[in-house]
Amino acid sequence: MLLENLWIAIFVAVIGGIAVSIIGRRPDGALPYSGEYFAWRARKDIGNELIDFAYDAAIQNRVDPLLLWSVMFAEALQRPRWVRNIERVKGLLFKNGTYGVTQELADRPISDKDAISKTAEALAGCWVIVRNEYGLAGDDGLIWKYASQHNRDGRFIEGVGQIYSYLEWANAPLYQAFTQNGLKVIEVRRFGEEFGLRAATTEDRLQFRFASASGQQGEYVIERPVDVIQPHLWSFELHFDSDVSSFELTIEGSRGRAVLDVPIVAASESRNDPRG
Repeated sequence: MLLENLWIAIFVAVIGGIAVSIIGRRPDGALPYSGEYFAWRARKDIGNELIDFAYDAAIQNRVDPLLLWSVMFAEALQRPRWVRNIERVKGLLFKNGTYGVTQELADRPISDKDAISKTAEALAGCWVIVRNEYGLAGDDGLIWKYASQHNRDGRFIEGVGQIYSYLEWANAPLYQAFTQNGLKVIEVRRFGEEFGLRAATTEDRLQFRFASASGQQGEYVIERPVDVIQPHLWSFELHFDSDVSSFELTIEGSRGRAVLDVPIVAASESRNDPRG
């Protein structure tokens, strides 16, 4: 084990400066060592494909998507892609170790997606989002609880907390009315010719009506999965075609009816988008 650690440390010392130069400067307005800066760096390292994969894994395992993203981002900061690649090479000689973007313990090298799947399974049923007097919001105590289950390192836990807080509140002014009506918007952005809505809710049934100035209309109904009992949260992803910059969303759930206008382009083009 000592030999393994020394071997990796040598590469870290030699290549570290090069890696920092490749990362580039932080986004305008982001403070160093802030949740925004950490999230920005991690997104550049991880890439959209793995972030999407993690969201799907969160849905399948009934995990808070923001929690899984935050754990993944924090681990990627401590073990960026080039270090993970070195670890896989090391695994050809010393097989036991932690691997992948979420640093899962394994008896042989595993892929980033395998690591994400293992982390999602380990966090199955864990939600940081709770209902309070303001609607749906993250609980700081639960962030620390679940982060420490994955990795007890204090810097890692602090990083998870900062990243989670940033991801949760970056777009809060746009979607506060949603939160108060039992819907926590995680992400709204454009996917090529489609818009995508990722969210979590406590409602049993949600009805979405999309309308645009160009006359496009659509209606979707999403219902609570049979394996998720009240009052637990559940997450989903909804895609719909649109060529406009905003849409009207009608929420019909147990708390009544709410009609809201959403500025999609502003959300999708900002740095707040977890897909980069």
